[in-house]
Amino acid sequence: MPAARRCAAPRQTGLTLIELVVTMLVMGILALGVTGFLTFGTRIYVDSQAWQQELGNVRYAAQRLSREVRDALPGSVVVTQNSLTFRPILTAERYLAAPVPGAGNAILAYAPACCTASSCAPCEGQTLALMDNYQPVLREITSQTCQGSDCERVRLTLDSALTTGPFSAAQRYYLVGDEVQWRLDGNGDLRRNGVLMGEGITNATTGCDRSDLNDPDCPFIEVPPSLSRNNLVRLQWWVNAGDQNQRFVQEVQLENVP
Repeated sequence: MPAARRCAAPRQTGLTLIELVVTMLVMGILALGVTGFLTFGTRIYVDSQAWQQELGNVRYAAQRLSREVRDALPGSVVVTQNSLTFRPILTAERYLAAPVPGAGNAILAYAPACCTASSCAPCEGQTLALMDNYQPVLREITSQTCQGSDCERVRLTLDSALTTGPFSAAQRYYLVGDEVQWRLDGNGDLRRNGVLMGEGITNATTGCDRSDLNDPDCPFIEVPPSLSRNNLVRLQWWVNAGDQNQRFVQEVQLENVP
Protein backbone atom coordinates (compact mmCIF):
# COMPACT_ATOMS: atom_id res chain seq x y z
CA MET A 1 0.00 0.00 0.00
CA PRO A 2 1.62 3.27 -1.07
CA ALA A 3 2.61 5.75 1.58
CA ALA A 4 0.23 8.65 2.11
CA ARG A 5 1.33 11.92 0.51
CA ARG A 6 2.13 14.75 2.82
CA CYS A 7 0.36 18.06 2.16
CA ALA A 8 2.76 20.96 1.48
CA ALA A 9 2.38 23.99 3.75
CA PRO A 10 0.72 26.94 1.98
CA ARG A 11 3.15 29.66 0.71
CA GLN A 12 2.94 32.92 2.67
CA THR A 13 2.66 36.26 0.71
CA GLY A 14 3.29 39.97 1.71
CA LEU A 15 6.14 42.34 2.46
CA THR A 16 8.95 41.72 4.76
CA LEU A 17 9.97 44.39 7.23
CA ILE A 18 12.97 45.33 5.09
CA GLU A 19 10.83 45.64 1.97
CA LEU A 20 8.31 47.79 3.85
CA VAL A 21 11.05 50.11 5.13
CA VAL A 22 12.57 50.44 1.65
CA THR A 23 9.14 51.15 0.13
CA MET A 24 8.37 53.81 2.69
CA LEU A 25 11.80 55.39 2.14
CA VAL A 26 11.32 55.52 -1.65
CA MET A 27 7.81 56.96 -1.29
CA GLY A 28 9.11 59.59 1.13
CA ILE A 29 11.85 60.62 -1.31
CA LEU A 30 9.30 60.85 -4.14
CA ALA A 31 6.91 62.87 -1.95
CA LEU A 32 9.68 65.29 -0.99
CA GLY A 33 10.66 65.70 -4.64
CA VAL A 34 7.10 66.34 -5.79
CA THR A 35 6.44 68.73 -2.89
CA GLY A 36 9.64 70.64 -3.60
CA PHE A 37 8.77 70.88 -7.29
CA LEU A 38 5.27 72.18 -6.54
CA THR A 39 6.60 74.63 -3.95
CA PHE A 40 9.25 75.91 -6.34
CA GLY A 41 6.72 76.29 -9.15
CA THR A 42 4.25 78.11 -6.90
CA ARG A 43 6.96 80.46 -5.68
CA ILE A 44 7.99 81.28 -9.24
CA TYR A 45 4.36 82.02 -10.15
CA VAL A 46 3.78 84.22 -7.10
CA ASP A 47 7.04 86.15 -7.63
CA SER A 48 6.27 86.54 -11.32
CA GLN A 49 2.80 87.91 -10.59
CA ALA A 50 4.19 90.32 -7.99
CA TRP A 51 6.90 91.48 -10.39
CA GLN A 52 4.43 91.95 -13.25
CA GLN A 53 2.13 93.98 -11.01
CA GLU A 54 4.92 96.25 -9.78
CA LEU A 55 6.34 96.67 -13.26
CA GLY A 56 2.86 97.37 -14.65
CA ASN A 57 2.32 100.15 -12.11
CA VAL A 58 5.67 101.73 -12.94
CA ARG A 59 5.14 101.35 -16.69
CA TYR A 60 1.75 103.09 -16.49
CA ALA A 61 3.27 105.98 -14.53
CA ALA A 62 6.17 106.24 -16.98
CA GLN A 63 3.84 106.32 -20.00
CA ARG A 64 1.70 109.07 -18.50
CA LEU A 65 4.70 111.11 -17.39
CA SER A 66 6.27 110.71 -20.84
CA ARG A 67 3.16 112.02 -22.58
CA GLU A 68 2.98 115.00 -20.25
CA VAL A 69 6.67 115.90 -20.52
CA ARG A 70 6.50 115.78 -24.32
CA ASP A 71 3.82 118.48 -24.13
CA ALA A 72 5.65 120.56 -21.51
CA LEU A 73 6.52 124.19 -22.07
CA PRO A 74 10.15 124.38 -23.25
CA GLY A 75 12.42 125.58 -20.48
CA SER A 76 9.84 124.91 -17.76
CA VAL A 77 11.16 121.50 -16.71
CA VAL A 78 12.87 121.66 -13.30
CA VAL A 79 14.56 118.56 -11.86
CA THR A 80 15.61 118.08 -8.24
CA GLN A 81 16.91 115.06 -6.34
CA ASN A 82 13.46 113.49 -6.06
CA SER A 83 11.04 115.56 -8.17
CA LEU A 84 10.29 116.85 -11.65
CA THR A 85 8.07 119.89 -12.29
CA PHE A 86 6.89 121.54 -15.51
CA ARG A 87 4.13 123.66 -17.04
CA PRO A 88 1.84 121.78 -19.49
CA ILE A 89 0.97 123.42 -22.82
CA LEU A 90 -2.76 123.86 -23.32
CA THR A 91 -2.58 125.39 -26.79
CA ALA A 92 -0.14 127.25 -29.04
CA GLU A 93 -0.38 129.81 -31.84
CA ARG A 94 1.67 132.46 -33.65
CA TYR A 95 1.90 136.10 -32.75
CA LEU A 96 2.16 139.02 -35.17
CA ALA A 97 3.66 141.58 -32.79
CA ALA A 98 5.06 141.09 -29.28
CA PRO A 99 4.83 143.58 -27.78
CA VAL A 100 2.49 145.79 -29.77
CA PRO A 101 4.26 149.04 -30.73
CA GLY A 102 3.33 151.66 -28.16
CA ALA A 103 1.79 149.09 -25.78
CA GLY A 104 4.41 147.07 -23.93
CA ASN A 105 1.84 144.96 -22.10
CA ALA A 106 -0.03 143.67 -25.20
CA ILE A 107 0.57 141.33 -28.11
CA LEU A 108 -1.20 141.00 -31.47
CA ALA A 109 -1.66 137.35 -32.40
CA TYR A 110 -3.72 134.76 -34.18
CA ALA A 111 -6.55 133.75 -31.87
CA PRO A 112 -5.81 130.85 -29.49
CA ALA A 113 -8.10 127.84 -29.14
CA CYS A 114 -10.01 129.41 -26.24
CA CYS A 115 -11.39 132.09 -28.58
CA THR A 116 -14.71 131.63 -30.34
CA ALA A 117 -15.88 133.19 -33.60
CA SER A 118 -16.99 136.33 -31.78
CA SER A 119 -15.25 136.46 -28.39
CA CYS A 120 -12.02 135.61 -26.60
CA ALA A 121 -13.44 136.08 -23.11
CA PRO A 122 -12.66 132.45 -22.08
CA CYS A 123 -8.94 133.26 -22.46
CA GLU A 124 -9.04 135.83 -19.65
CA GLY A 125 -7.07 134.75 -16.61
CA GLN A 126 -5.02 132.15 -18.48
CA THR A 127 -1.20 132.18 -18.47
CA LEU A 128 0.55 133.17 -21.69
CA ALA A 129 4.15 132.15 -22.31
CA LEU A 130 6.73 133.52 -24.73
CA MET A 131 10.24 132.16 -25.19
CA ASP A 132 13.28 134.38 -24.59
CA ASN A 133 16.46 132.44 -25.44
CA TYR A 134 14.79 129.18 -24.41
CA GLN A 135 13.63 130.70 -21.13
CA PRO A 136 9.86 131.12 -20.67
CA VAL A 137 8.41 134.56 -20.03
CA LEU A 138 5.04 134.15 -18.29
CA ARG A 139 2.24 136.70 -18.24
CA GLU A 140 -1.44 136.52 -17.28
CA ILE A 141 -4.05 137.58 -19.84
CA THR A 142 -6.20 140.33 -18.33
CA SER A 143 -8.32 141.26 -21.34
CA GLN A 144 -8.65 140.65 -25.06
CA THR A 145 -9.99 142.45 -28.10
CA CYS A 146 -10.99 140.75 -31.35
CA GLN A 147 -9.55 142.11 -34.58
CA GLY A 148 -12.32 141.72 -37.16
CA SER A 149 -15.78 140.17 -36.98
CA ASP A 150 -14.55 136.57 -37.07
CA CYS A 151 -12.00 137.09 -34.25
CA GLU A 152 -9.29 135.44 -36.33
CA ARG A 153 -6.76 137.82 -34.83
CA VAL A 154 -6.81 139.15 -31.31
CA ARG A 155 -5.07 141.72 -29.16
CA LEU A 156 -4.21 140.22 -25.78
CA THR A 157 -3.54 142.57 -22.88
CA LEU A 158 -1.19 141.19 -20.23
CA ASP A 159 -0.76 141.89 -16.52
CA SER A 160 2.72 143.40 -17.01
CA ALA A 161 4.92 144.76 -19.76
CA LEU A 162 7.16 142.68 -22.01
CA THR A 163 10.70 143.33 -23.11
CA THR A 164 11.34 144.30 -26.70
CA GLY A 165 11.92 140.73 -27.92
CA PRO A 166 12.09 139.03 -30.37
CA PHE A 167 10.86 136.03 -28.41
CA SER A 168 10.83 133.22 -30.94
CA ALA A 169 12.18 132.70 -34.43
CA ALA A 170 8.90 130.97 -35.30
CA GLN A 171 6.87 133.68 -33.50
CA ARG A 172 5.12 131.15 -31.31
CA TYR A 173 3.33 131.75 -28.07
CA TYR A 174 1.70 129.30 -25.67
CA LEU A 175 -1.13 129.15 -23.20
CA VAL A 176 -0.02 126.95 -20.30
CA GLY A 177 -1.66 125.27 -17.34
CA ASP A 178 -0.74 125.21 -13.67
CA GLU A 179 2.55 123.67 -12.61
CA VAL A 180 2.61 119.86 -12.42
CA GLN A 181 4.93 118.05 -10.03
CA TRP A 182 5.96 114.38 -10.07
CA ARG A 183 7.69 113.42 -6.82
CA LEU A 184 9.23 110.26 -5.35
CA ASP A 185 8.75 110.28 -1.57
CA GLY A 186 10.69 108.46 1.12
CA ASN A 187 8.28 105.49 1.09
CA GLY A 188 9.00 104.68 -2.57
CA ASP A 189 5.67 106.14 -3.73
CA LEU A 190 5.58 108.11 -6.97
CA ARG A 191 2.99 110.89 -6.80
CA ARG A 192 1.62 113.40 -9.29
CA ASN A 193 0.49 116.55 -7.48
CA GLY A 194 0.01 114.38 -4.38
CA VAL A 195 -1.93 111.60 -6.17
CA LEU A 196 -0.36 108.12 -6.02
CA MET A 197 0.77 106.94 -9.48
CA GLY A 198 3.26 104.16 -8.63
CA GLU A 199 4.82 102.42 -5.65
CA GLY A 200 7.63 100.06 -4.72
CA ILE A 201 10.40 102.28 -6.14
CA THR A 202 13.63 101.86 -4.20
CA ASN A 203 15.91 104.65 -5.47
CA ALA A 204 18.30 105.96 -2.79
CA THR A 205 17.56 109.61 -3.62
CA THR A 206 19.75 110.95 -0.80
CA GLY A 207 22.77 109.74 -2.77
CA CYS A 208 21.65 111.30 -6.05
CA ASP A 209 24.28 113.43 -7.78
CA ARG A 210 22.49 115.34 -10.56
CA SER A 211 25.80 116.50 -12.03
CA ASP A 212 26.45 112.86 -12.96
CA LEU A 213 24.10 112.10 -15.86
CA ASN A 214 24.57 108.35 -15.30
CA ASP A 215 23.94 108.29 -11.53
CA PRO A 216 21.56 105.32 -11.05
CA ASP A 217 20.17 106.70 -7.77
CA CYS A 218 18.58 109.76 -9.41
CA PRO A 219 14.93 109.07 -10.35
CA PHE A 220 14.88 112.01 -12.80
CA ILE A 221 17.76 113.27 -14.95
CA GLU A 222 17.63 116.22 -17.36
CA VAL A 223 20.05 115.78 -20.26
CA PRO A 224 21.05 119.08 -21.95
CA PRO A 225 20.31 119.59 -25.67
CA SER A 226 22.86 118.93 -28.38
CA LEU A 227 23.17 119.89 -32.04
CA SER A 228 21.13 116.84 -33.07
CA ARG A 229 18.33 116.81 -30.48
CA ASN A 230 16.42 118.80 -27.89
CA ASN A 231 16.47 118.29 -24.14
CA LEU A 232 15.99 114.79 -22.81
CA VAL A 233 14.40 113.76 -19.55
CA ARG A 234 15.56 110.34 -18.33
CA LEU A 235 13.32 108.38 -15.97
CA GLN A 236 15.24 105.74 -14.02
CA TRP A 237 13.56 103.88 -11.21
CA TRP A 238 14.69 100.86 -9.22
CA VAL A 239 11.80 98.44 -8.73
CA ASN A 240 11.86 95.61 -6.16
CA ALA A 241 9.39 92.71 -6.08
CA GLY A 242 10.11 89.40 -4.34
CA ASP A 243 13.79 88.62 -4.81
CA GLN A 244 14.13 90.75 -7.96
CA ASN A 245 15.57 94.26 -8.13
CA GLN A 246 15.65 95.80 -11.58
CA ARG A 247 16.34 99.27 -12.99
CA PHE A 248 13.62 100.72 -15.21
CA VAL A 249 14.94 103.38 -17.65
CA GLN A 250 13.04 105.48 -20.18
CA GLU A 251 14.10 108.61 -22.06
CA VAL A 252 11.67 111.33 -23.14
CA GLN A 253 12.50 114.07 -25.64
CA LEU A 254 11.01 117.53 -25.24
CA GLU A 255 9.45 117.89 -28.68
CA ASN A 256 8.25 121.51 -28.61
CA VAL A 257 10.66 123.98 -30.18
CA PRO A 258 10.14 127.74 -29.92
